[in-house]
Amino acid sequence: MVGQQLATLRKACGLTQRAAAKKAGIDTRYLQRIESGEVSPTVAWLTRYYEALGLEPPNLEPRKKAP
Repeated sequence: MVGQQLATLRKACGLTQRAAAKKAGIDTRYLQRIESGEVSPTVAWLTRYYEALGLEPPNLEPRKKAP
């Protein structure tokens, strides 16, 4: 699910996997594995990736439960 969303964002930015990986300073194969759902990215990785694409990283903090 996360991988599919990342692929959609990347495509909306008009980037190939190779170009997006280069901008983010990551391995193209690792990005492919994330987009295919083989591996899950860390919060730090997601933040760096969003920033590399020129996007505002989403708030990934867990919601606090009401008392």
